[in-house]
Parts: sequence; structure tokens; C-alpha cells
Amino acid sequence: MRAAGMTLSKFLYMLFHVDDEPTTSEPPLKLPQRAPKEKPRHTRSSAHASMLASLLNGSSKPHFGVILNELWKSALITKHSKKDTTSSPGEMFDQENSSLAEVEHARVVLATWATKLVGNLAKEEGAVMTDRETGLHLRAQVKPGGRGSRMEEQISWDAVDRFHFTNVEDLARTNAPITTYVISAYIERPLVASARVVAVRYRPKSLVYTNAISSLTFARSNRANLVPMCRGLWMFATLASKTTYRVDSRLGLTVSEETVRRALETMSNQSQHTFRHMLDSGTRKHTWVVSDNVQTYSLKRDPRFGQPSQMVTGMAATAIEMDGVHPDAFNLETLLNRQANSRRESLTVDMIHDDIDGAHLENVAVFQFLQTLIHFVPALSKYRGPLKQFSIDHLQKVTRPKDFQSKVHPLRTNSCNEMNVQEMKEAVNDFAAQLGISEETINGRCWPFSGDGKTFDVLLRIRKLLSPEESTFESFRWMVPMLEIWHTKWTNMSGVVRDHYGDYTDPSSLASQAKTAGCPPIPNLRKVDFYEGQHLINVVLDANVLNCWEQYYDTTNLVNYFAEVLPSFQDLVGTAKCLARRHASSQAFRSAGRDQSENPVPVGTPWIPPPRSPAKSTGSGSSSSSSSEESGESDISMKSTADPTEDAPSLISIPKPTPLEEPPTEPEKPDIALGNSTLFMRDAIWWREVCLAVAEGDTGRVLEMFKVWIFTFAGSGNPLYSSFLLEVYCNFKWDFSPEMKHALMFYWLVNLSGLPGFYIELDLLQEHFNFWLETMVQRKGKEFGDKFYRDIVSMNIQHFLRLKDEMEESVLLKARTKRHTEPHLDNELNALMKQVREEELNKYRAGRTMGFKATDDFAAGYEILESGKLAAFISRSRVYCERLREHGYGDKDTTSSAVDLAEELTDELEELEDPEIDAPRLRMVSVEGALYVMETPNDL
Repeated sequence: MRAAGMTLSKFLYMLFHVDDEPTTSEPPLKLPQRAPKEKPRHTRSSAHASMLASLLNGSSKPHFGVILNELWKSALITKHSKKDTTSSPGEMFDQENSSLAEVEHARVVLATWATKLVGNLAKEEGAVMTDRETGLHLRAQVKPGGRGSRMEEQISWDAVDRFHFTNVEDLARTNAPITTYVISAYIERPLVASARVVAVRYRPKSLVYTNAISSLTFARSNRANLVPMCRGLWMFATLASKTTYRVDSRLGLTVSEETVRRALETMSNQSQHTFRHMLDSGTRKHTWVVSDNVQTYSLKRDPRFGQPSQMVTGMAATAIEMDGVHPDAFNLETLLNRQANSRRESLTVDMIHDDIDGAHLENVAVFQFLQTLIHFVPALSKYRGPLKQFSIDHLQKVTRPKDFQSKVHPLRTNSCNEMNVQEMKEAVNDFAAQLGISEETINGRCWPFSGDGKTFDVLLRIRKLLSPEESTFESFRWMVPMLEIWHTKWTNMSGVVRDHYGDYTDPSSLASQAKTAGCPPIPNLRKVDFYEGQHLINVVLDANVLNCWEQYYDTTNLVNYFAEVLPSFQDLVGTAKCLARRHASSQAFRSAGRDQSENPVPVGTPWIPPPRSPAKSTGSGSSSSSSSEESGESDISMKSTADPTEDAPSLISIPKPTPLEEPPTEPEKPDIALGNSTLFMRDAIWWREVCLAVAEGDTGRVLEMFKVWIFTFAGSGNPLYSSFLLEVYCNFKWDFSPEMKHALMFYWLVNLSGLPGFYIELDLLQEHFNFWLETMVQRKGKEFGDKFYRDIVSMNIQHFLRLKDEMEESVLLKARTKRHTEPHLDNELNALMKQVREEELNKYRAGRTMGFKATDDFAAGYEILESGKLAAFISRSRVYCERLREHGYGDKDTTSSAVDLAEELTDELEELEDPEIDAPRLRMVSVEGALYVMETPNDL
């Protein structure tokens, strides 16, 4: 170099200089083609080209990366020249000079050159990320056949459901590795040598840089909007304000609110198309529609003429997809012929009574005695498997495929009032039109429409009032009214609490035990809050059942006892059967009112009445007992399933009325408190059985308990629900074909998660949807029939509820606990067990009474039905059957004496009213046979 008069800089320049610029990628910097005043150099010699190629392609060592690294280190330790005015000491990036030929220090040159090179490569990656082939394009609307239309890019809930930040991260790493590396490097903190590597818990860095890349991609092209679109839908589901949309959209975090609305309208139209497809005769799909009223108070902050604060009411419905049903399951002609030939006039109280499966009810009580003990005692947890098998072998009536998952489709809302028959008719027509049901498309089929007691009652009225119409569609003969389960269960729960509430001064009353457990007083015994009522019933039932086990094993600490002594599961089954008969049967309730010689219940300490005046009871059943109970007429005997050689009474011994017995030679010594406790356990076990059956998806068990509730509703002041269950009983006994019964039983419950034990009632599903609809009405102040609710909100409400949890899961948030703790960990249970133990509520103490006496609703209901209520129901319900025969259905020689009696008294409609609540209805699930209450309703 000295001989040639060249500096090192000039030598390196001549070594690497080429006349032609690369064409595959633009260089980050525009350098001069020749050094100033330099003559054109000759073409590289073969030796020069070969040596340079070996350096650049890695054939020679050390590799170029080592050389480059040494060059960079040398640049870092080289001080600035005093004459250097192009950069300052410590500067790493030159933002002013467009040409690096003017920058003197190598450190600044190398850093700037590398940065701009990475920037150019990032631009190329941005082009790849925004390309439609990458899969980030999601259009709110696509016009079929329009310019540049791509139907595969149109938004759908399937596309939204597939979204996950992990997938977007993988996409970024594949298509934009340099950008991903740079952004992830920015948020990484340097590690201290002695520091431990700890995973970021609250803000995972991979999520942060993935979200940043998605926002940058969206800023480059608004077509690449997968993440912002999903975020916008999530914000809509969480009721984000318009201001939030405007700001986040401006920052590239989400699409605009208007885009979200267009996307939701598109997906509503897609659901509408799905409904139409279900009507195709070639498919084996059918639909079940559940509906309920929606109402909320729309408060105007500045009310004026034409804009007053008002109650906004309407109707909402959901279509449940019934897949794989038998082709003849919903044959309309078969249904109408069976309804016309219905043998309701032959229905008797004894027929219903004898149709109850006494053996099943005994197993129900045995199971609950076992379940309460096994889930309370840790040492018995090994028997949870055998307990599940016991349930399958002795309780199960309807089996379902594993991992069954329901498909539901919310329908458009309207502004109809369900209490008005004419408006309810319009609502049903609206829902039918959405499903494509019309005179032309009925095609000899029928569709189930269901709801709570109010809805069921009005649907029956519509069908009866329009039965003279000749048109099948106009007469609503194609509609099959069905009663929903959750409101029926709630009504029974209110009856159990009301009948056993009593006065807080009586330890055998629910009022006293609620006070001990710290439960708030019940303000309205006609309609008890579901959450408070179920908690009170379950905790008091558990305390009494565990006390029965304590008495049997003569211990006050079951946990310690079974830690030392472990009986076999079969021994526990035998003991549970004995305890259930002693403490939770109708026979045991009657025996509590007789001398102890006839009662196998353990004897307690002698009863000494306290020196106080009798307390007045607040319970409906406490003021006086029914004459049937005092006279012995309530001794109605049911088929006993026990071994006749055994001395123990049968579990469900609800005897039929018998003539008055001769008075005993010696006065009886009843124990009223023991009777109250026994009757409560029986009623609570029946109620809990329905809750367990629902959670496990066994509608056969539910229908079995409905037979019992026909009597208890009649005796507890709920005549309308008793009448509704009579209608259900007649439907399944005579009106529905075997194929139709199978389809209805299978789809009477839904499971949106596919998890065992997570079935819920259709009306509870609708209640969850309604809560969020009503919440949105309060925020928007519009009618339920408005386009905003019909086309944007209502048909997507199911996805809103699911999207909240899915978005939390997508960002790796830990799932929140949604069920209560184990019963034996609750302080209130321990306090109740102590009270029951000290008061000896489950021991016989002759003559004990403390002012409250519960009523046997089953026995009272039997007498009420016998006294004329059943006959009135038969005459009233036969009107529709007679009208069908007038239209030519059924046997022509069938005669009827049906009388269109007046409907139930208007004051009885109070039992159909739901109280106003400020929170969504909670759900119950079954886990290993134990019942839990979900604390949040979002996860359906």
C-alpha cells in the first residue's frame, strides 16, 4: 500500500468497490461510485474476485462475522478526532446526514448503516405482513361480485374464535423475524449475573411485542385488521364507551365502532342464513325456540316532552339446534292425532300417584346422604368413584354422548309484551319468520316453543283461542308449548323456604337456622331470591344430613372418626339407606308425631318446655297445620320399595287417604321439631335432586320429580304451576310419540362448554342473554325492536358472553375460580351442625314443640287435587282436543264433555312474577356428584 501510495481506507474501498449496484435489494445508503478525483479502475482480476468471494461466502477463515465484530470493537475504542465535526463523542446514530460519506467516525457510520439496513428490511417484512395471503385480512362487509371482493375474507364468528395471540406471534416470527427481534429486544432488560430468571407474570413480553407488531401492521394497512377487529368486538362485548373507541382507533389499537357494528350486522345475517338452511327437508336438523320477556327502566337524565323515562319491554328468544333427530319425531299429523285422542278424561290423582317411581326416590335420598358424607370427610374421598357409579346404576334415566356440546342461535328481539296474548302472538310469528317457518314451509312438521310459567301459559292460550282457524299456520297447531325447568325449580325452591321458614325462635325453622348461619332474612317469601334460597337450603340440608351420620356413629367429629375407622362403600350404602328412611321420608315425618315405640329415630334428652310464651311464626305453614295432618288423613301410602320383611319404613311413604283411625288408647306424644326437620330434609332432597339432574343432563330424573311436584305445588299455594306440570305429564304420557319424547328429553337442556356436569336449563340460558340485553338498553336507551338490537346486538349476544373469557384466555390470563369452596370448609356449616347437635333436632323428644309446625305439601296437594282441581284441569284442557277433532283429527267416534272453564284466578298470577334483580342469574354445576354455584355467569 505504501508503494502504491494508498491509505488503508482507500485500499478497503478499492477492495470492495463494484461498479454495478445489486438489483435484488436496494442498499441502505447511497455511497459515491468512485472516490473523488479517482480514475476509473480496471475490472477485478480473477485472483481478486476469488479472494473476495472466499471472504464473503465464508470459504476462508476467520469468517467475515468475526472480522466485522473486531471492526466494531475497534471503532468503539477509537476516540473522536479533534477535527471531526460530523458527530459528537458518544453519538451512535446520525439522523442529519443523508450520505454516510460525510460522516467521519466509523462507530457512527457502522451503527447508522446497520440501523438503516434493518429499517429497509423491516419495510419489506411489513409488505409481507400486510399481504392478504398472510391471513390478517378480515372484512366487516363484502359485496358478492363486487370489485376486489373476497368472500373468504368476510368476517365470521368462526374466524374470530380461531383468533389467539399465540397464533399471531407465530405469524410475526415467520413473516417478520427482524421486526419481531428488534421490538422484543427493546423490552428485554439486561440480566445481572447473579439474578434468577423469572417468568413475567403480569405482562408477558411476548404478548406486548405481538400486540405492538399487530398495531404497526394495522397502521401500515387498514386491511390487515384481524387483531384490531377482534379487540373491537371484545370492547363492544364489555360495553366500552364511544370515547374509548375513538381514542383506541386513533392509536391503531382497534377498528372504529362503526366498523364493529357493520361486522356484527354481517354476522347476524350469516346466522339468519343458517336458520333458513335448517328448514331444508334433506337435513335432519330441527330447532327448539325458548323465549322470555326482557324489560328495563330507561332513565332519561333530561326528560322532556317526547323523551320521558319509561319501562322498556320486549321479547327475546334463542333457537336451539336439534341435530340428528328421528325423521318422524316432529311429524305434525302424528302429534295432532295423538292430541285429539288424548285420554285426559281418564286421568286420576291415584294414576299420577302410582306412576311415581318410589324405588328411584329412595335411591335419590340414599345418594344424597352418601354424597354429603363422602365430600365432607377427606378420608372418604376414595369413594367418589364408586359414588359416581352408584349414581349411574341407580339414578340415571337419560344417557348422553360424552363431550356433547349444544349449538344455540339467539334470535332478533322485538318490542312485544308477553302478558298480552295478541302481542305474544306477534312475537311468536316474528321468531317463526326468522327461522323461515311459514304456511309454505311447515311441510307437515311442528316446532317446540318454550318459556317460563308466564310464557307457557300464554302459549297455551294462543293455541286454544286460535284453534278454530282452518289454516295450520294461523291456528298455531304447529307450535308445541313446553314448560321450562329453571323457573319451575325456582318456584319450588321458594315453596320449600316459605313452608319451612317459621320463626327465628324455633330452632327447627329455617328462620332460626338462617340466623345461625349468618344468612340475611328473606324479605319476600312468595318469591325468594334464587341465590340466597339455594344457599340456605343446601347448607341446612348438609348440616342435618351430617348430624344424622354423627348420631349413627355416636361421634361429634366425623373427620377424625373416619380417619381411624374406614367402612366399605357397601356398608356406607346400607347405612345411608337406613338413615334416609329414618330421617328423610314421609313415613318418618308421620312417625315423629307418634309414640317413640313406633319410631326408629334415636331418643334424645327429655323435653322440658322453656318458660316463655309461644312465638308467632312468620312462615306460611306455621300458623296452623292442615286438618289432614292432625286427623291422620294425610297418611297416604305409596308403593314401598323396601323389603317387606324389614321393619324400617319406606322412604317415599306418602300414603293415600284412609278412613279416620280409632283414637289410640294412650295419648300420642308428637315431636313437632323432629317432624319439621324430617319434612325439610325430604323436601330439600327432592329439590336438590332436580338441581343435580339438570347439571348432569338427565331430563328423565327431572321429569320423575315433576310428578312429585304436581302434588307439592298444589299444596304449597302454587296452583298454576301444578296445572302446568299436569299439562307436561299428559303431554309425555299421551300426546307425544316415542320419537318426539326422545328428542324433547334430549334437547330440554343445553351444554355450551361440552364439559360433564355443566348442563343448564334453556330458560336460564335465556336469562343470561337477557341480562346483557337489558344492560345495553340502559346504556343506549332504545327499544328492543330497534334495528340496533335486532340486527347488531341480540343475534350475537351468545358470542359476547363467550368472547370475554376467550380474550382473557388469549392473553394468557389465569381462569378465575367460579365455584364456592367445599361445604366442609364453610364456617356457617360448622355453626349449623353445632346448633342441630345441641338442639337434638334429629332425635325424638316426646312432646317437643316450639311454636312452628311445617305442612306436608305433598299430602295437602293430594287432597286439593282430589277435591276438584284435577277435574277442572281436565275439563279446561280438553277444549283444545275437542277442537282438533272438529278439524278431522283423531278417532271420529271419540266423545268429550269438555267445558271451557274460566281460567285460574287473577290473584294466582302472582306466582308467575319474577322479582327485579341487578345481577345475572347464577348457575349450578355438578362435579363428582357435588353441587356448586358458579359465581360468574359469563362462562356458559
